[in-house]
Amino acid sequence: MGGRHFFRAGRMMGFRGLPKTHGANPGTPNRVQAGARARGGTIKHMEPPNRIVLVPDVLAGKPIVRGTRLSVEFVVGLFGQGWSEQQVLENYPNLTHDDVVACLHYAAEVLKAERVFPLAV
Repeated sequence: MGGRHFFRAGRMMGFRGLPKTHGANPGTPNRVQAGARARGGTIKHMEPPNRIVLVPDVLAGKPIVRGTRLSVEFVVGLFGQGWSEQQVLENYPNLTHDDVVACLHYAAEVLKAERVFPLAV
C-alpha cells in the first residue's frame, strides 16, 4: 500500500485509515505473506475497501459507510447488541451486505493494530 501515512491514536495508519500491513520495514512481508510464500502460493494484494471513508465534515471525521451518515462504530455496535445482519439491512435499507462486510473488515484491521499495555497499579 503506497501513499501517505499518518499517526493516529498511537499507531501508524495507512493512507485510507487502515493499519499498514507490511513488516517493520517497507517491503518486508508480514507473517501471512511469508506463510503464503512458504506454501508456494501467490500473494494477492487486496485494496482496502473503499466503502469506508473518513469525511472531516461528517460525524467529526469518524469512519463512515460511503454515501451515508452511519459510522463503522454504529454498525458494528448493532451486532454487539445482538442484531442479525438481516435486521440491520431491514432497518437501514441504504446499507448492503458488502457495506456490512466492509465495516467488519475495517474494525478487524483497526483491532489488529491495537496494542494494550497494562498499567502498574
